[in-house]
Amino acid sequence: MKRTIILPIAIVVSIAALWMLSPRGISGTRKTDLVDGSHDPKAIPDRLAYSLMLRLISGAKNETEKRYIQSYIGQMGIKDKEDIRILSATAERFKQKVNELDAKVSAIKKPESESRTQRPPETQQQLREFRAQFDAAVEEAVSSLSHDMSKPGLAQLKRFMDLKFKAKVKLRTDGAS
Repeated sequence: MKRTIILPIAIVVSIAALWMLSPRGISGTRKTDLVDGSHDPKAIPDRLAYSLMLRLISGAKNETEKRYIQSYIGQMGIKDKEDIRILSATAERFKQKVNELDAKVSAIKKPESESRTQRPPETQQQLREFRAQFDAAVEEAVSSLSHDMSKPGLAQLKRFMDLKFKAKVKLRTDGAS
């Protein structure tokens, strides 16, 4: 029961964190659309899906959560212990990098949300730079997985991401091109 609750909560929290990192996240009111991965998993960008998955499997705070995450990794169909170790280690490295970025973004956005003032161009540029750093961290993690995991393990991970994980993601977009 707890596993079925943890995944949706983790996905929602991760989407919110990604939204916070978006330079367009709070910069104005725009039309929003919903991309539902259950209807079209290919519409969910790999970068977004992998960042959510890496956050999810790196989020254990205690032994019980670690067991749930290990069980979740087992549901991915990855059998090789070395591939599981590589996936877990990559997720932890990713978490360390993005937690630093999340803290910086929160420090910028918290005063804004309290004052409702217009975001200065320097702040917008700083947020774009943080977004670029976040994107680079995702690319580095995916590249590391591609390089370090066995071919069967990587193929199973990609299959899981494309067929199961993305199907559970709902993505809110701002409708801008």
